[in-house]
Amino acid sequence: MWLKTLQAPPEQEVAVSVLPTPVPTPEPVMAATAPTAGSCVDWMQQAGITDMVDASNIFMAESGCRPTATNPSSAAFGVCQSLPGSKMAVSGADWQTNPVTQMRWCDSYAQSRYGGWSNAWAFWSKCTGGECLLDK
Repeated sequence: MWLKTLQAPPEQEVAVSVLPTPVPTPEPVMAATAPTAGSCVDWMQQAGITDMVDASNIFMAESGCRPTATNPSSAAFGVCQSLPGSKMAVSGADWQTNPVTQMRWCDSYAQSRYGGWSNAWAFWSKCTGGECLLDK
């Protein structure tokens, strides 16, 4: 804070504080290739998934909806535990870090292999005793 004395007759001199002009703070910019902010629901919406209940059931069961989840015994990777994870590269070069890219791949996979998320979840739900991978 700066103090400045205004020129006035001596009996009327007043000290006035003058603040420097504030510099605007730039808005944070998220990299387009790694939208790690947000929630599983946000990512599903961005990926265009319409059956969020069944998709979420699978994502939560497979990885806790963590885009960097890795299965140490199989090397399955990502939100839906693709095996190998590199399959998701067809959906984007940022497949290792971008949950939306991963979910787009997962959505395509669920649609083509099972006919949709409800069938994928029905299949997944029938699996018992340990690991149940969507991609067998």
